[in-house]
Amino acid sequence: MLKIAKSTQGWFEPVMKSLASKSLSQLRADLSWAIDFIATNCHRAQQSKAKQANSFEAVWEHLNA
Repeated sequence: MLKIAKSTQGWFEPVMKSLASKSLSQLRADLSWAIDFIATNCHRAQQSKAKQANSFEAVWEHLNA
């Protein structure tokens, strides 16, 4: 999540510029590129061992136990 937030100038700015210019073909191209960028570069990082009990999955497992 942090990498997505840090790289907004790379993927979010072109999308907003194409929205502002009302260029539908450019918007499609920018959205396609942004989705590809996020899918390849922005993965969830492994939590440290001390914080693994705080993950959503761990809390969900605890509630279902």
